Amino acid sequence: WLQKWVIGEMENVEKKEIDISSLACIHGKLSLANLDKVRCISKEGWKILESKYGGGPVFNHETYCQACVSVVSRDKDDLKRQEDAVASFLGLLGDMESGDFFLERAWITAVKKAKSFNIPYVPNEKIVCPHGALATADRRRFGLISKEAWEMVTDNVVVYTTIPESANKCILCLEEKEDTTKKRGKDNLERKNLKKDLDVFFKSLRKSYYTKPPPPNSKGYFIPLSWARKYKHWMEDAGNKKPGNIDTESLMCQLHKRLSFNPSDIFWDGESEKPENTEVAMVDHHTWGVLKSIFGYNGEELLCRSDENGIPSHDPEPCYECIAFNERMTKENDTFFIGVDLTVTLEVSSKSRKPVRTTRNSKKQEYIIGPVSHTDSVQHLKLLIYERTDVPPAKIQISQGEIRLNQIHQPLSFYGVVASEPFEAVEVQSCDDGDGIEILDEPRSRCEAPTAGFSKSKLAMGPSVNNKKKETEKQEVRPIEEVEIVDIDAEPKPTRAEVDWACALCTFLNSSARSTCEMCGTSKVESDGELKRSRDAEEINDRPSKKQ
Repeated sequence: WLQKWVIGEMENVEKKEIDISSLACIHGKLSLANLDKVRCISKEGWKILESKYGGGPVFNHETYCQACVSVVSRDKDDLKRQEDAVASFLGLLGDMESGDFFLERAWITAVKKAKSFNIPYVPNEKIVCPHGALATADRRRFGLISKEAWEMVTDNVVVYTTIPESANKCILCLEEKEDTTKKRGKDNLERKNLKKDLDVFFKSLRKSYYTKPPPPNSKGYFIPLSWARKYKHWMEDAGNKKPGNIDTESLMCQLHKRLSFNPSDIFWDGESEKPENTEVAMVDHHTWGVLKSIFGYNGEELLCRSDENGIPSHDPEPCYECIAFNERMTKENDTFFIGVDLTVTLEVSSKSRKPVRTTRNSKKQEYIIGPVSHTDSVQHLKLLIYERTDVPPAKIQISQGEIRLNQIHQPLSFYGVVASEPFEAVEVQSCDDGDGIEILDEPRSRCEAPTAGFSKSKLAMGPSVNNKKKETEKQEVRPIEEVEIVDIDAEPKPTRAEVDWACALCTFLNSSARSTCEMCGTSKVESDGELKRSRDAEEINDRPSKKQ
C-alpha cells in the first residue's frame, strides 16, 4: 500500500483504505513472520494517512504477539534438542553387527539426513515378512543395536514392531525359499534335459526363425512362431517365464477351421530369397512329441507330409479364401497413410567425358522424404525429392517395385503404393549424345544469365531486366567506324525469346530443344494450347460491346 501511495497510484484504486489485518496472527496481533512486509513510520505520519484514507488496525512495537514469540523460541529449542538427541543416538550405533534389537538401516539414514526423529517414516516396517516375523531375504537391510539405543528410539518415535536378537527366523519364509530353490533347480534340470534332447531345434531357433520344408518321406508339425520365441528365451535365461501350452488354434481360420496361412509362402530352401515369415515355425516328429508331452497344445495337430519326391501336403488344407481376404485387407490398410515419412532410394547419374565416348556412372543414395499422405499427388512427391536432392522434378522417375508412377497429377492412392515399402527414384536423361546413350544436361545454375529459366517473370533469381538495362547504359559508346552496318531489307534473326518457349503452367522459360517443361513436366503442345486459349480470352475481353 505504501509503495502505491509513494508513486501516486492510490488515486486510481477503488479500495484506498489501509488494510493491515492480513499481517495479524491468530491472536489478532502483529505476527513476527510478517515483519518483512511492514514499514515503521512516525506517529504523525500515521495520523495523516489514517485521516485521509482510513483503515487499520494500528500496530506498533508494543503489539507484538508474545504467544507467537514464545512458540518460535520453543520451536528453536526443540530443534536444538532434536539435533543433540540424534547426535547421541548415532554415537551409540557402532558397527551394528552385534546388539540386542534389530533396526532398519534405511530409517537410520533418513534420521541422520534430517537431524531429527520427526520424519514420516515408521522404523522396522520394511524388514518384516508377510507372516509378521523378521524377513531374512536380505541381511543388509537391517542391523543390531544396543538396548540403550533402542530405548532412545522408542522414546522419540512409534516403531512398527520390536524384533529382539533372539527372534527365530520365519519358518514359513524358509519353506517358501526352499520350495523356490527346488522349483528353480527342477526348471534348470528340465531346461538342461530339453536342450540336450532338442539340441537341433534349439540351435535352429538361435540362428533364425525361417521354416524349411520337411525332407522326402517325412512329416513336420506347424507351431506358432511367437511360442517358439518364448521357448527360446526361457531356454537361454531361467529368469524368463516358462511358456504355456502350444496354441496351434491361432494358426487356423475361425470360419472354416483350416490353415490361415499358405505353407508354400513360408518355406525357405536356404538359397532363394528369404520369405517374410512372422507367425509360423516347423518342427520334426520327434521334437513335436517331446514338446506336446511337456507343454501340451490347444487346437489340432497341424501336419505337413512330404512324399518320396519331396512334394508337401497339409492336414488341414490352407484356407485360400481367408488368406486372400487378409492379404487384400492388409494391402488396403497399407495404401491409406497420412503424414508419414517415405524411404526413397535415388539413383543419380554423373557423366564423364573420355576421348572416345561419353560414359555415365550411377550413384544410389537413400533419403527420408516427408511428411506425405496417400492423397498427395506424384508431382508433390517429386517436389519434396527436389527440395532434398536439387534434381528437377521433370528428371525424376518414381516407382515402387513394378509400379511406375507416370501420371504426375494422380494421387499416390491411384497406384496402390504402400508407405511401408521403399520407393525407387531414377534421374532420367534429357537428351542423346549421338551414340545412342542419353546424357544428362548440365545442372542449370540458379544465378546464371537473366535470359534463362524464370528470368522474365517475378520468380527470377538472377539480376532483373531493369538492372540489365542499366548495365547496358553504362557501357562505353563505340566509335562510328566500329558500328556494325545492318541491312534493313534483310530478315531479322530470331532472338532467344522467339526460339525458346515459356511454359503456360509454371512460366518457366525452356530451351527450344525441349519438348516438355524442365520444371513441371508439361508438354510443349499442352502449353501452346493453353497459351492460345488465354490469348483468345484476352481478345474477347478487349472487344467493345454492342452498347459501346
